[in-house]
Amino acid sequence: MKLKVLDLKNETAVFLIENINYSFANGLRRIFMNRVPTLAIEYVDFIENDSVISDEVLAHRLGLIPLTFGEKLFVTRDECKCNGKGCSNCQVELKMNKVGPCTVYSGDLISSEPSVKPVYDNIIICRLGSGMKLEFLAYASLGIGEKHPKWQASLTTYVNLVKNAENKKTKKCWTQDYNLYCVECFEDLKDVTVEKDKFLFYLESVSGLTAKRIIEDGLEYAKKYLNQLKKAI
Repeated sequence: MKLKVLDLKNETAVFLIENINYSFANGLRRIFMNRVPTLAIEYVDFIENDSVISDEVLAHRLGLIPLTFGEKLFVTRDECKCNGKGCSNCQVELKMNKVGPCTVYSGDLISSEPSVKPVYDNIIICRLGSGMKLEFLAYASLGIGEKHPKWQASLTTYVNLVKNAENKKTKKCWTQDYNLYCVECFEDLKDVTVEKDKFLFYLESVSGLTAKRIIEDGLEYAKKYLNQLKKAI
């Protein structure tokens, strides 16, 4: 297997992987999405909620706010010595105490751990009218997207690398960097060949992790899983 990074930014990455098949490519896609641990709000204790949004809906909305966190700072509840009861090693507390009239944003969350904070401060949680109050304690923990979408690390898609494509009319949609045509232009193509062992991955982070870290953690998980399978055989 050969990997070449074509473009790498904080939240997005484009990379080419060669000498693999569809099954392996799909396995990597699922790992990058659903097997890389991220931090998300799991439990919410409402002290007072005068907003028009019910506790259940508000808790669900809070769970989908992406959070940053320090590398190797937390362990999952299953791995923690507290047996999942919740401690400083497996969860972090976030507080909210706002009185209307105001709009409550994700940036209003106060974390007990400096490295844990919302990726975006401008996500609207709810709006409070005059005299309305919102107060709660939220507890964030590590999890994987396979368990719940709020822990999904990234959006990952992949396509075959198209090569030797000759355009009969215009080349305005040709992308030299990635050697691809858009779907609408396929009618104007001829002599198109596809290399079935080369896959172009597009990865976009939807969590508090950078694209680079998602790739590194995903490949590390794949290596660990394959080693376990090898030992079992």
